[in-house]
Amino acid sequence: VDLSASKLEIARIMGATQPTMTVLSDRPDSPNAADTWHTDVTWIAEPPKAALLHMETPSLVGGDTLGASATKAYDALSPAVQEFFCGLTVVHDKAGFGERVAAKAGAARDQILAALERDYPPVEHPLVRTHPETGKRALFFARQFISHIKDLTAAESDMVLDFVDD
Repeated sequence: VDLSASKLEIARIMGATQPTMTVLSDRPDSPNAADTWHTDVTWIAEPPKAALLHMETPSLVGGDTLGASATKAYDALSPAVQEFFCGLTVVHDKAGFGERVAAKAGAARDQILAALERDYPPVEHPLVRTHPETGKRALFFARQFISHIKDLTAAESDMVLDFVDD
């Protein structure tokens, strides 16, 4: 079953206990669902410490993958916006991920969706995280996994999320 996105989390649901290497294959019939910059797997209580991306077979057309620095994105903000962002708590939810999994899960669809619902309720993370070793601050962001920012109105939350996403 090709589940794309966070196969490690799905593997855990299915009983795996060790990190895995996964080959993702984006094709015309299974296009890339991660076309925006993001931090991987923000919808779990303890997100992975690292994610690695290695291209096995480059596309003859397109296939561009760009890196982004969440630390530099934070550093580029004005001090006033940095201070404001440091006080924000974001609610992350696997709903978007679950929908993409369901579309590719085939016969395992219902089992996987039930396990995601059972094991991964919405979680809260700060919008800005501080690296425990370097002390550098970075945005912790994955729009596709964010439902809203706590303590803001829906319009304010959407405005901030749209700003960060741009």
